[in-house]
Amino acid sequence: MVKHNVVRSRPGGRRRLLGVVLAIGLGMVSAVPAAQAETVPASPTLQRNFTSSTSDKPVARITAEMKFDCAGMSAEALTKAVEQKQCPAPGDASTDGTVTGNCGAAWIDIFDDLPGDGVARVVWGMTSYQGPMVYRSLLVSYNFTTIDMGIISGALVDSSVMFSPYYQATTTATSPRPSALALTLSGGVTLLSGSGCVILSPTAFLPIS
Repeated sequence: MVKHNVVRSRPGGRRRLLGVVLAIGLGMVSAVPAAQAETVPASPTLQRNFTSSTSDKPVARITAEMKFDCAGMSAEALTKAVEQKQCPAPGDASTDGTVTGNCGAAWIDIFDDLPGDGVARVVWGMTSYQGPMVYRSLLVSYNFTTIDMGIISGALVDSSVMFSPYYQATTTATSPRPSALALTLSGGVTLLSGSGCVILSPTAFLPIS
């Protein structure tokens, strides 16, 4: 009679087998590429770091004018402005010196230099018709209109002492998702004479691809 050897599992055999199965399963899960997880594009933004220039020649193109801020000047500056026919004398009904554009020109532009890269170039600046500007206090307000996030708003401050009749700054707008960018430049400048000028809010609008 032939005897058959009966193979019996040891008490810990099933536990070891279960451990191997679990290890294989976990290895398969961890092998799933991370790229399968849905990535959410970053929000559009206007870069806070911008480059400034006062060395270029005044531009011939004018987007919006600046005018003397007769109501916001100090008494001393207003007296000088009245003497130079830049502002009307107190009580004078004349509008001489207060017409739009008697102080300078301001502009703001958007350039989509390379369509499809989600990046645009933003340029703003001003030219004084009345001599050097010694201080600027500008605000670049922006609105990105997106399909999935609605309107994303913000503002960039550009304020500093300076000494030039010309000023221009450049920065970058990034839009990982398709959107339209709207910009408005506001604020004012102080001239060497002490007179103040306000910017008449030029605007720009462009879809960013």
